[in-house]
Amino acid sequence: MEWPGLKEEIKNQIWELVRGSHIVVNTDHEHTCPPDFNGNDAENIVTRLGINSLQIEQSEEARKCYGIDIADVVADVIGPKI
Repeated sequence: MEWPGLKEEIKNQIWELVRGSHIVVNTDHEHTCPPDFNGNDAENIVTRLGINSLQIEQSEEARKCYGIDIADVVADVIGPKI
């Protein structure tokens, strides 16, 4: 799988889901993740274990309001590719 393209596709689908809210959606390629999110941290377990990993960092609001829907979006995008 081509991860940058896949990440962009997932990002776009999540953005469509949360559009109208003030939740920010971006990827590690944009280098705009807040410092308190640790998806790019070398000590992060997903970073340490994954060769081609995908980690969705969510704010408390995103998790509370859209958590299941975000998981569904990710599954809908990845499912046909595996």
